[in-house]
Amino acid sequence: MGRTALTDGSGAWFLTESAVLFREQTKFDGRNQISVPTGSQWEHEYLYFTKSGKWVQNCWSNYQGRGESYSQIDEATAIAWLIQNECFDRGELEELPKSIQDAVKAGFEAAEI
Repeated sequence: MGRTALTDGSGAWFLTESAVLFREQTKFDGRNQISVPTGSQWEHEYLYFTKSGKWVQNCWSNYQGRGESYSQIDEATAIAWLIQNECFDRGELEELPKSIQDAVKAGFEAAEI
């Protein structure tokens, strides 16, 4: 198993193999797949829920020379990301604690006008 270090210089790390991975949602704009969280065809994000219950956001770019980053985010930001990426009906959501599942579903339902 490989450890993935956070890129904030803290020395913290997590195991991607034991974390729940949420891939970004994309939308086709007629020519390209566009990342929902970034609004770009070049910039991308994934979200991990670690075995210890922490949230890690993975950002990367297709632009040459831009590095990949892993940073810890708070639960409210993670829930907003899950709602934006329409993760409420994905199987991965079932691997999260019930309180988080309920918050994602409630947030999605509240967004309907």
